[in-house]
Amino acid sequence: MVRRSLGLSFIRSVVGNDAGNTLVMTAAAIVPIMALIGGGIDLSRMYLVQSRLQSACDAGALASRRSMSGLNWTRETRQVADNYFRANFPEGKYATGDLTATFAARTGGAVEGTAAADVPMTLMTFFGIETQEVTVTCSANLNLPNTDVMMVLDTTLSMNDANPGDSIRRIDALTNAVTSFFDTLEAAKPEGARIRYGFVPYSQTVNVGTLLRRDWVQDFGTYDSREPDGIHTWTTSGSAPPSTTSQTTATYLSGTSTARPRYRAPSENCPTSIPRENWSETFTAWSSWDPSSTSLPRSRTRIRTLNGTQFTVQRDASGNCWVTPRDWVNYRERQTETVRQNTRPGTAPSTNMARHWIYRPVQYDLRPLKGSGPGDALVSGGSFTAPVNDDQTNRTIRWPDGDRACIEERATRRTNETFLTPRYDMEIDLLPDSSDPDTQWKPYLPALVYARNVSLGNRERETRVSNNPLTDGQWVFSQLAPTYTRRIKLQSTYNYFNPFGGNLANYEGACPSPARKLGEMSRGQLQSYMASLRPQGYTYHEIGMLWGLRLISREGLFSSEHRQADAGGAVQRHMILMVDGQKDTRPFTYSAWGIAAVARRRTPTSSFPSRTEEDSISEQRLSELCSVAKNNKNITLWVIAFGTELDQLLINCASPGKAFEARNAAELTETFTEIATQMAELRLTD
Repeated sequence: MVRRSLGLSFIRSVVGNDAGNTLVMTAAAIVPIMALIGGGIDLSRMYLVQSRLQSACDAGALASRRSMSGLNWTRETRQVADNYFRANFPEGKYATGDLTATFAARTGGAVEGTAAADVPMTLMTFFGIETQEVTVTCSANLNLPNTDVMMVLDTTLSMNDANPGDSIRRIDALTNAVTSFFDTLEAAKPEGARIRYGFVPYSQTVNVGTLLRRDWVQDFGTYDSREPDGIHTWTTSGSAPPSTTSQTTATYLSGTSTARPRYRAPSENCPTSIPRENWSETFTAWSSWDPSSTSLPRSRTRIRTLNGTQFTVQRDASGNCWVTPRDWVNYRERQTETVRQNTRPGTAPSTNMARHWIYRPVQYDLRPLKGSGPGDALVSGGSFTAPVNDDQTNRTIRWPDGDRACIEERATRRTNETFLTPRYDMEIDLLPDSSDPDTQWKPYLPALVYARNVSLGNRERETRVSNNPLTDGQWVFSQLAPTYTRRIKLQSTYNYFNPFGGNLANYEGACPSPARKLGEMSRGQLQSYMASLRPQGYTYHEIGMLWGLRLISREGLFSSEHRQADAGGAVQRHMILMVDGQKDTRPFTYSAWGIAAVARRRTPTSSFPSRTEEDSISEQRLSELCSVAKNNKNITLWVIAFGTELDQLLINCASPGKAFEARNAAELTETFTEIATQMAELRLTD
């Protein structure tokens, strides 16, 4: 009772007292105020942690995606993501507790991550809230805008070879690398974007004939060729036979002669012969004649011993160079020389005949090769005949011949001429004038082209119609004809020009696979095209760059097509020049500028063009074309040296930082993938 009375009286006193009422109200307000302040402080800390955690997650995803080779997610790329995340948000940062981060890649290549951290509370612990988990997600991928990629590919003979350590040919390694490049770009292509691919395979010319309009090709063209000039007849006198004949035969005694498996030598620089190794060849003295008198038949013997290794060099029909070693180990044979009475009759006088040719520049009507239709129609091809067969009958000259539609370049300037002489061949955007053949191209016709060089072993007699000093051995500047012609009476005639120096069926010259204008492609179309590339011929880098620029240029031959394609939005432009060797120009080769030894279109007419001189012209022109691409055409130029040295010429050719060296197939794939990755724009995705 007393306690209740005291309580009631206390309450009545507090309620009736202003000071006491304020104290109670203040005490009651402290709790929500503490919650508000504590919540605000801890919530701010959580926002700070979330922001920093998001940045670290983004950094890990971006770094990991950039480190990926194409779409390949590996332990190493996962580690890159973790390293970048931890560098941006280490353990214990902002007094956080448990920290987790996981990263993975989707099928399309996007790297996704999730990160979480425990944030300890401060004032909110008074309300029983000890920690709060903060979680973020992140994603990064490559994003490719509208893009044009022109690939200028060295497809010379050396692409038949394999690099040291590789089990596949360079041309097959290139197919694999370009396919990986394609996969990377296509995976980075956003919805609605467009990627176009173009290709210019090259060797000593390019295969672009079917991309040209009819009025871009000459109606009449002059070629270094030959014309029949009748039959030459001459008489040989008879001769008496020698009184005896001698024959040497060999009989195996002992030792071994073993051929080892053949191996491939560089196709583009196939040696004509290889010196023997550790070679020795010894003979014993000849025995006495048996019988010892001068009676016939009589014979004598000796022993021949061989040791060492010999090498046989051969080319196959595809131009591959093969070397077969043969080891001789104490190989002994008995050689027997036998002298007999010659019973053959003497030779009677005889009359002989040989076809007489005049080798000189000959003009041909090319209109049948251009096909029918208006001047702006594309070349559709055709044929004509010319009497250049070895028996002086007509040979059918086709262009295109199958898928071979290579070209000779238009008129140019020699190194000793001034700027007043045009260089139409180096003009990227100049449209041909149908009334000026110098501005037009003409078909590349190996079946029609002959040099004026004959080996002494094939020459029966030569008559010069007039004397002229402008010769180098048997080579002569072509435009001196007809005042200087060569009438060669041959028992065996010239071979037509081809990439390997011997006869090939169907008169196939070194014409690479057809070029392809820029256009969208499926993966199957790309692989089919790459599989069609054929390694042939020698290395003229400038002809590949020249036509790569012509096909990608917005201002030139194909400007109307580019305007239509560009209507879909801005386009970034790239060229990739892949070479597998240094320039390899040869004066005796039929290239886009004819046979340099006789045509001399780029060198002074007064002297024979050396290989050094031709190589120098090739280097200078490549450098000039690279500058045009980078400075005049707004093109990013990438250069890859595959299985060869990345020299200063190639480094200078590329855009800054865009030159690569790939020593083998794996490095080539990595290089193409790296280029594709750099072409795409790395970005965060939703």
